[in-house]
Amino acid sequence: MSARAIAFQVLLQVERADAYLNVALDAALKSAGALPRQEAALATELCYGVARRQLALDAAIAAHSSRPIKKLETAVLVALRLGAYQLLYLDRVPAHAAVSESVELVRKQGLVRATGFVNAILRKLAAQLEVPLPNEPVQRISVEASHPLWLVQRWATRFGLEEAQALCGADNEAPPVCLRVNRQRATREEVLDVLEKEGVRAKPSELSPVGVILEDAGRLSALPSFQKGIYQVQDEAAQLVGLFAQPRPGMRVLDACAAPGGKACHLAELMEGQGEVYALDIHPRKLEKIQEEARRLGHEPMMRLRAADAGRPLPFEKSSFDLILLDAPCTGLGTLRRHPELRYRRNESDVPRMAELQRSLAKNLLEYLRPGGTFVFAVCSTEPEEGPLQAEWLTSTGLLLAASTAAGVDWDKVKDRGGGMATFPHRHRTDGFFAARFQRKAS
Repeated sequence: MSARAIAFQVLLQVERADAYLNVALDAALKSAGALPRQEAALATELCYGVARRQLALDAAIAAHSSRPIKKLETAVLVALRLGAYQLLYLDRVPAHAAVSESVELVRKQGLVRATGFVNAILRKLAAQLEVPLPNEPVQRISVEASHPLWLVQRWATRFGLEEAQALCGADNEAPPVCLRVNRQRATREEVLDVLEKEGVRAKPSELSPVGVILEDAGRLSALPSFQKGIYQVQDEAAQLVGLFAQPRPGMRVLDACAAPGGKACHLAELMEGQGEVYALDIHPRKLEKIQEEARRLGHEPMMRLRAADAGRPLPFEKSSFDLILLDAPCTGLGTLRRHPELRYRRNESDVPRMAELQRSLAKNLLEYLRPGGTFVFAVCSTEPEEGPLQAEWLTSTGLLLAASTAAGVDWDKVKDRGGGMATFPHRHRTDGFFAARFQRKAS
């Protein structure tokens, strides 16, 4: 199967079934078998490129279409987006190939009647390579950077137009693969040396003292170093959350929404093999992945897996945990560079709705925190209702905001004005995260 055919099927699945792009693409590439690396790279570029530029592509298509975008059949629209992306954003793809391949994709779907329509629009676009943009600044950014208007308006009001545009631009950059060194088995220098010997170009990350940025990832799972469990794939901002929590050896720790397991494994590693980490998730299948990773990294003896809803009574004694991490369900608006499809699935009403859910979870979990214990709240969101305002609310419940003194991190670089930790794609070149650390009064 060609790269364009793979991208077409993946984007159809994302559009029709609300599938996650990364999951659908990984599955498609795996089922394609021994695909040449160049073809796999092109399929990936097409999938993420179309998702990141969807509003701009739709504006360009609409300028040459006699039919409204919303009335086009899904397969026709996806084929048009694929062709338009190649014409507008990929210099190395010949125009005739972009047009003819898109027409062929529609034909193979049995939509022969639509081939002339697709051919005509893409030929017009090839002759006039531009995206029509509104004059109003916020609307212009929304179309040009393919972010929903409500979100750009929010960011423009909060940060100003220039920074809002920079944040949208950072969301459209392909994020690097980042590893977190498993310091129970190797140092960062040793991991960098091993990767170099395996032919993988890598460098130390800037914010996290245990992070490694890959410049040429390939299939990590095939590397001997991966099988040895000397690192785990995790964004640099997510690494900071584990360090920020500052667990100590011997603690009894609860990671309340643990999947996919990166933070739970990081907490176990930081506890140096002493203590217990209870990894909780509402989906039993996701716990299997956490167990696999814990086993690969050597943390399985410490890990206790529990399938449970963090918003309901838990199978633990009250006031029994020294540290609770709530990496809460959220809008995910800090991860749009990794999950570009999310920007089209979120509505402004989702922000207060998720904030309400987060408070409900926190109220329940605090029942299980011992006096003097530590509570860490974290979200992969850029929005204040899910971050700083939640920290204010948690403080109002009687918790004491506590700074992190974990060594190796310049916390001033990521310090939130309220005392928490905040990262942004355009400022830190990481995912957008917020975390706040609290101490429960001893009495």
